[in-house]
Amino acid sequence: MRIPAALFWVLLVLALFELRSEIVLLSQNFTWTGLFYAAGHHKLASIIVLLSPWWFLSAGRSTRSGRF
Repeated sequence: MRIPAALFWVLLVLALFELRSEIVLLSQNFTWTGLFYAAGHHKLASIIVLLSPWWFLSAGRSTRSGRF
């Protein structure tokens, strides 16, 4: 099943919007504890951000075209 590109971008923007305060805090003072806190307390947004490169690259590929 192919997911529309617009849905991908909407989900990614919403995930980044959810993580905006943690991103600002981590950019000012990075700690591993802060990174684990952000990932632990915003699980869905973290998963969307982590899987977005794979999702973006696989969305352009079609199994019917024969290319891998």
